[in-house]
Amino acid sequence: FFVLVVDELMKSEFGLFEYNSEMRTLWFNAKSNHQSNLEMFHLCGVIIGLACFNGLSVGVNFPIVLYRKLLGLTPTLDDLRLADPMMGRSLEELLRFEGEVEDVFCLTFEVSAIGKDSSSSVELIPNGSTIAVTNRNRELFVEKYVEYLLQDSIDQQCHSFTSGFRLICSGYALTLFTPEDLELLICGPPRLDFKALENAAVYEGYHPQHRLIRWFWSIVHDEFTIDQKKELLAFCTGSARSPLGGLGQIKITIQRAGPDSEYVPFSSTCFSTLLIPDYSSKEKLLKKLCVSLKHG
Repeated sequence: FFVLVVDELMKSEFGLFEYNSEMRTLWFNAKSNHQSNLEMFHLCGVIIGLACFNGLSVGVNFPIVLYRKLLGLTPTLDDLRLADPMMGRSLEELLRFEGEVEDVFCLTFEVSAIGKDSSSSVELIPNGSTIAVTNRNRELFVEKYVEYLLQDSIDQQCHSFTSGFRLICSGYALTLFTPEDLELLICGPPRLDFKALENAAVYEGYHPQHRLIRWFWSIVHDEFTIDQKKELLAFCTGSARSPLGGLGQIKITIQRAGPDSEYVPFSSTCFSTLLIPDYSSKEKLLKKLCVSLKHG
Protein backbone atom coordinates (compact mmCIF):
# COMPACT_ATOMS: atom_id res chain seq x y z
CA PHE A 1 0.00 0.00 0.00
CA PHE A 2 2.68 2.52 1.04
CA VAL A 3 4.75 1.79 -2.07
CA LEU A 4 1.74 2.30 -4.35
CA VAL A 5 0.76 5.60 -2.71
CA VAL A 6 4.32 6.99 -2.74
CA ASP A 7 4.80 5.92 -6.38
CA GLU A 8 1.69 7.89 -7.30
CA LEU A 9 2.79 10.99 -5.37
CA MET A 10 6.19 10.92 -7.07
CA LYS A 11 4.75 10.92 -10.59
CA SER A 12 5.58 13.95 -12.71
CA GLU A 13 1.92 14.83 -13.31
CA PHE A 14 1.59 15.78 -9.63
CA GLY A 15 4.49 18.21 -10.03
CA LEU A 16 5.71 17.75 -6.47
CA PHE A 17 9.16 16.41 -7.32
CA GLU A 18 11.60 16.75 -10.19
CA TYR A 19 13.61 13.79 -11.46
CA ASN A 20 17.35 14.26 -11.89
CA SER A 21 18.17 11.86 -14.72
CA GLU A 22 21.92 12.20 -14.13
CA MET A 23 21.81 11.19 -10.46
CA ARG A 24 18.50 9.25 -10.72
CA THR A 25 17.10 11.01 -7.70
CA LEU A 26 13.99 13.03 -6.89
CA TRP A 27 14.08 16.55 -5.45
CA PHE A 28 11.50 19.13 -4.47
CA ASN A 29 9.97 21.11 -7.31
CA ALA A 30 10.65 24.76 -6.44
CA LYS A 31 7.57 25.84 -8.42
CA SER A 32 5.20 23.71 -6.33
CA ASN A 33 4.70 26.17 -3.48
CA HIS A 34 0.94 26.71 -3.62
CA GLN A 35 -1.07 25.74 -0.55
CA SER A 36 -2.49 22.64 -2.24
CA ASN A 37 1.04 21.54 -3.16
CA LEU A 38 2.27 22.07 0.38
CA GLU A 39 -0.56 19.94 1.73
CA MET A 40 0.50 17.17 -0.66
CA PHE A 41 4.12 17.46 0.51
CA HIS A 42 2.86 17.11 4.08
CA LEU A 43 0.85 14.03 3.09
CA CYS A 44 3.90 12.55 1.36
CA GLY A 45 5.97 13.04 4.54
CA VAL A 46 3.23 11.39 6.63
CA ILE A 47 3.01 8.38 4.29
CA ILE A 48 6.78 7.84 4.26
CA GLY A 49 6.84 8.30 8.05
CA LEU A 50 4.12 5.65 8.45
CA ALA A 51 6.06 3.27 6.21
CA CYS A 52 9.19 3.76 8.36
CA PHE A 53 7.20 3.33 11.57
CA ASN A 54 5.91 0.00 10.27
CA GLY A 55 9.35 -1.14 9.11
CA LEU A 56 8.47 -0.95 5.42
CA SER A 57 10.72 0.57 2.74
CA VAL A 58 9.19 2.49 -0.15
CA GLY A 59 12.17 2.38 -2.52
CA VAL A 60 12.15 6.06 -3.45
CA ASN A 61 15.46 7.69 -4.45
CA PHE A 62 16.18 10.97 -2.69
CA PRO A 63 19.66 12.52 -2.47
CA ILE A 64 21.37 12.05 0.89
CA VAL A 65 20.89 15.73 1.69
CA LEU A 66 17.16 15.14 2.24
CA TYR A 67 17.89 12.65 5.01
CA ARG A 68 20.33 15.14 6.54
CA LYS A 69 17.57 17.75 6.53
CA LEU A 70 15.10 15.30 8.11
CA LEU A 71 17.62 14.91 10.94
CA GLY A 72 18.01 18.69 11.33
CA LEU A 73 21.52 18.85 9.84
CA THR A 74 22.67 21.83 7.75
CA PRO A 75 23.40 21.09 4.06
CA THR A 76 26.97 21.61 2.88
CA LEU A 77 28.87 21.86 -0.39
CA ASP A 78 29.54 18.12 -0.11
CA ASP A 79 25.77 17.54 -0.13
CA LEU A 80 25.38 19.72 -3.21
CA ARG A 81 28.18 17.82 -4.95
CA LEU A 82 26.23 14.58 -4.42
CA ALA A 83 22.86 16.06 -5.36
CA ASP A 84 24.02 18.14 -8.34
CA PRO A 85 27.59 17.19 -9.36
CA MET A 86 27.84 19.80 -12.12
CA MET A 87 26.93 22.68 -9.82
CA GLY A 88 29.11 21.25 -7.07
CA ARG A 89 32.12 21.08 -9.38
CA SER A 90 31.52 24.64 -10.57
CA LEU A 91 31.56 26.00 -7.03
CA GLU A 92 34.62 23.94 -6.15
CA GLU A 93 36.39 25.37 -9.18
CA LEU A 94 35.52 28.85 -7.96
CA LEU A 95 37.06 28.08 -4.57
CA ARG A 96 40.23 26.58 -6.04
CA PHE A 97 40.81 29.23 -8.72
CA GLU A 98 44.22 30.86 -8.28
CA GLY A 99 43.70 33.95 -10.42
CA GLU A 100 41.55 37.01 -9.88
CA VAL A 101 38.03 35.69 -9.28
CA GLU A 102 36.34 39.04 -9.86
CA ASP A 103 37.92 39.57 -13.28
CA VAL A 104 37.42 36.03 -14.58
CA PHE A 105 34.06 34.89 -13.13
CA CYS A 106 32.33 38.29 -13.11
CA LEU A 107 29.88 37.24 -10.38
CA THR A 108 27.92 39.17 -7.82
CA PHE A 109 25.91 38.01 -4.81
CA GLU A 110 22.82 37.98 -7.04
CA VAL A 111 21.84 34.71 -8.75
CA SER A 112 19.02 33.44 -10.94
CA ALA A 113 15.96 32.51 -8.93
CA ILE A 114 14.92 28.85 -9.01
CA GLY A 115 11.32 28.04 -9.82
CA LYS A 116 10.56 31.45 -11.34
CA ASP A 117 10.83 32.94 -14.83
CA SER A 118 14.29 33.27 -16.37
CA SER A 119 14.46 37.01 -15.71
CA SER A 120 13.95 36.68 -11.94
CA SER A 121 16.88 36.86 -9.56
CA VAL A 122 17.55 36.71 -5.84
CA GLU A 123 20.16 38.42 -3.68
CA LEU A 124 22.12 36.05 -1.46
CA ILE A 125 22.98 38.86 0.97
CA PRO A 126 21.58 42.40 1.37
CA ASN A 127 22.51 44.57 -1.64
CA GLY A 128 24.02 41.47 -3.24
CA SER A 129 23.53 42.78 -6.75
CA THR A 130 26.11 45.49 -6.09
CA ILE A 131 28.68 43.29 -4.33
CA ALA A 132 31.21 41.51 -6.55
CA VAL A 133 32.48 38.02 -5.74
CA THR A 134 36.21 38.29 -5.06
CA ASN A 135 39.03 36.11 -3.78
CA ARG A 136 38.28 37.41 -0.30
CA ASN A 137 34.55 36.71 -0.17
CA ARG A 138 34.15 33.70 -2.46
CA GLU A 139 33.81 31.30 0.52
CA LEU A 140 30.84 33.38 1.72
CA PHE A 141 29.34 33.31 -1.79
CA VAL A 142 29.58 29.53 -1.98
CA GLU A 143 28.15 29.14 1.52
CA LYS A 144 25.18 31.40 0.73
CA TYR A 145 24.59 29.86 -2.70
CA VAL A 146 24.54 26.33 -1.26
CA GLU A 147 22.16 27.59 1.40
CA TYR A 148 19.89 29.05 -1.27
CA LEU A 149 19.95 25.97 -3.52
CA LEU A 150 19.39 23.36 -0.81
CA GLN A 151 17.33 25.34 1.69
CA ASP A 152 15.84 28.70 0.83
CA SER A 153 14.59 27.87 -2.69
CA ILE A 154 12.54 24.89 -1.45
CA ASP A 155 12.01 25.94 2.17
CA GLN A 156 8.19 25.70 2.16
CA GLN A 157 8.13 22.37 0.35
CA CYS A 158 10.77 20.81 2.58
CA HIS A 159 9.18 22.19 5.75
CA SER A 160 5.80 20.66 4.83
CA PHE A 161 7.38 17.32 3.97
CA THR A 162 9.51 17.28 7.13
CA SER A 163 6.61 18.24 9.40
CA GLY A 164 4.56 15.38 7.93
CA PHE A 165 7.39 12.91 8.44
CA ARG A 166 8.09 14.07 12.02
CA LEU A 167 4.40 13.84 12.85
CA ILE A 168 5.00 10.07 12.76
CA CYS A 169 8.76 9.68 13.33
CA SER A 170 10.30 12.01 15.88
CA GLY A 171 11.80 12.10 19.34
CA TYR A 172 15.02 10.67 20.71
CA ALA A 173 14.90 7.51 18.56
CA LEU A 174 15.27 9.57 15.38
CA THR A 175 18.48 11.17 16.67
CA LEU A 176 20.10 7.73 16.81
CA PHE A 177 20.04 7.48 13.02
CA THR A 178 22.69 8.72 10.63
CA PRO A 179 21.51 10.05 7.25
CA GLU A 180 22.72 6.80 5.69
CA ASP A 181 20.72 4.76 8.22
CA LEU A 182 17.60 6.75 7.45
CA GLU A 183 18.12 6.31 3.72
CA LEU A 184 18.41 2.55 4.18
CA LEU A 185 15.25 2.50 6.29
CA ILE A 186 13.23 4.48 3.74
CA CYS A 187 14.68 3.07 0.53
CA GLY A 188 15.58 -0.43 1.67
CA PRO A 189 18.64 -2.26 0.32
CA PRO A 190 19.45 -1.18 -3.24
CA ARG A 191 17.75 -3.40 -5.78
CA LEU A 192 20.24 -3.63 -8.62
CA ASP A 193 19.23 -6.23 -11.18
CA PHE A 194 22.40 -6.69 -13.24
CA LYS A 195 20.72 -9.44 -15.27
CA ALA A 196 18.36 -6.76 -16.58
CA LEU A 197 21.38 -4.56 -17.32
CA GLU A 198 22.97 -7.43 -19.27
CA ASN A 199 19.78 -8.08 -21.24
CA ALA A 200 19.61 -4.41 -22.29
CA ALA A 201 23.32 -4.12 -23.18
CA VAL A 202 24.50 -3.51 -26.73
CA TYR A 203 27.92 -4.20 -28.20
CA GLU A 204 30.29 -2.58 -30.66
CA GLY A 205 33.17 -4.74 -31.89
CA TYR A 206 31.96 -7.58 -29.67
CA HIS A 207 28.85 -9.77 -29.61
CA PRO A 208 26.94 -11.41 -26.73
CA GLN A 209 28.71 -14.76 -27.15
CA HIS A 210 32.22 -13.34 -27.50
CA ARG A 211 34.54 -14.86 -24.89
CA LEU A 212 35.40 -11.50 -23.35
CA ILE A 213 31.74 -10.59 -23.00
CA ARG A 214 30.99 -13.93 -21.35
CA TRP A 215 33.95 -13.37 -19.01
CA PHE A 216 32.76 -9.86 -18.24
CA TRP A 217 29.23 -10.82 -17.20
CA SER A 218 30.50 -13.83 -15.29
CA ILE A 219 32.74 -11.52 -13.27
CA VAL A 220 29.89 -9.06 -12.66
CA HIS A 221 27.36 -11.69 -11.58
CA ASP A 222 29.56 -14.19 -9.76
CA GLU A 223 32.67 -12.43 -8.49
CA PHE A 224 31.88 -8.77 -7.85
CA THR A 225 30.57 -7.71 -4.45
CA ILE A 226 27.55 -5.38 -4.28
CA ASP A 227 29.92 -2.44 -3.68
CA GLN A 228 31.96 -3.35 -6.76
CA LYS A 229 28.76 -3.61 -8.79
CA LYS A 230 27.79 -0.10 -7.65
CA GLU A 231 31.26 1.15 -8.55
CA LEU A 232 30.95 -0.42 -12.00
CA LEU A 233 27.54 1.16 -12.52
CA ALA A 234 28.88 4.57 -11.50
CA PHE A 235 31.99 4.08 -13.66
CA CYS A 236 29.86 3.35 -16.75
CA THR A 237 26.91 5.68 -16.24
CA GLY A 238 27.95 8.32 -13.70
CA SER A 239 25.57 7.13 -10.98
CA ALA A 240 25.45 4.10 -8.69
CA ARG A 241 21.66 4.33 -8.44
CA SER A 242 19.09 2.48 -10.46
CA PRO A 243 16.85 4.67 -12.64
CA LEU A 244 13.07 4.59 -12.34
CA GLY A 245 12.02 1.28 -13.87
CA GLY A 246 15.24 -0.53 -12.95
CA LEU A 247 18.61 -1.18 -14.58
CA GLY A 248 16.88 -2.54 -17.68
CA GLN A 249 16.16 1.09 -18.60
CA ILE A 250 19.89 1.69 -19.12
CA LYS A 251 21.28 0.71 -22.50
CA ILE A 252 24.92 0.23 -21.62
CA THR A 253 27.31 -0.14 -24.58
CA ILE A 254 30.38 -2.36 -24.30
CA GLN A 255 32.82 -1.40 -27.03
CA ARG A 256 36.02 -3.08 -28.18
CA ALA A 257 39.04 -0.87 -27.47
CA GLY A 258 41.58 -2.62 -29.67
CA PRO A 259 43.42 -5.94 -29.23
CA ASP A 260 44.88 -7.33 -26.01
CA SER A 261 47.03 -4.69 -24.28
CA GLU A 262 48.07 -3.36 -20.89
CA TYR A 263 45.58 -0.50 -21.07
CA VAL A 264 42.78 -0.55 -18.49
CA PRO A 265 39.08 -0.27 -19.41
CA PHE A 266 37.74 3.27 -19.62
CA SER A 267 34.30 4.76 -20.00
CA SER A 268 32.19 7.57 -21.40
CA THR A 269 29.49 8.20 -18.81
CA CYS A 270 27.64 10.63 -21.11
CA PHE A 271 26.86 7.72 -23.43
CA SER A 272 26.93 4.88 -20.85
CA THR A 273 29.75 3.27 -22.81
CA LEU A 274 32.41 0.94 -21.41
CA LEU A 275 35.47 0.43 -23.62
CA ILE A 276 37.48 -2.75 -23.02
CA PRO A 277 40.52 -4.10 -24.89
CA ASP A 278 40.20 -7.70 -26.08
CA TYR A 279 42.12 -9.18 -23.14
CA SER A 280 43.66 -12.63 -23.46
CA SER A 281 42.27 -14.07 -20.22
CA LYS A 282 39.46 -13.70 -17.71
CA GLU A 283 42.00 -13.13 -14.93
CA LYS A 284 43.52 -10.20 -16.79
CA LEU A 285 40.07 -8.72 -17.44
CA LEU A 286 39.22 -8.94 -13.74
CA LYS A 287 42.52 -7.35 -12.70
CA LYS A 288 42.19 -4.47 -15.18
CA LEU A 289 38.55 -3.84 -14.26
CA CYS A 290 39.46 -3.61 -10.58
CA VAL A 291 42.19 -1.08 -11.38
CA SER A 292 39.75 1.06 -13.36
CA LEU A 293 37.12 0.97 -10.60
CA LYS A 294 39.68 1.85 -7.93
CA HIS A 295 41.02 4.87 -9.79
CA GLY A 296 37.99 5.74 -11.92
